Amino acid sequence: TPRGLLVPVVRDVDKKGLLEIEGDIKQLVERALAGTSLPDDLDGGTFTITNLGIYGIEAFTPIINPPEVALLGLGVIRQVPAVIENEIVVRWSMNYSLTMDHRVIDGATGGKFIGRMREIVASPHLLGVMW
Repeated sequence: TPRGLLVPVVRDVDKKGLLEIEGDIKQLVERALAGTSLPDDLDGGTFTITNLGIYGIEAFTPIINPPEVALLGLGVIRQVPAVIENEIVVRWSMNYSLTMDHRVIDGATGGKFIGRMREIVASPHLLGVMW
């Protein structure tokens, strides 16, 4: 916001569909931009997703906002050359990084999370959810 960084908390995402999560995000963003965020809007987060790709940033190292335990940073989505079956082809690509508090999450768990996220981004049907 013009007043600085706010990290609104979307609650119970594991029990909601994507459209409901989108609606929650819209409400939280509207209140944050209007300066009317409620205390509950900004308290109790555990995991943040941040996207500097909207500013053309390819890669960065996100910093955790305590008391959260992890932060996923997303870079710009762009077309890049890739070698597929000995041919150079153009593919969409995005850099991302996961910052974790190792007092709570070990590197192996974080690596599994990133691996699964990569699979889902490449094949969104793996989510098995209705949009």
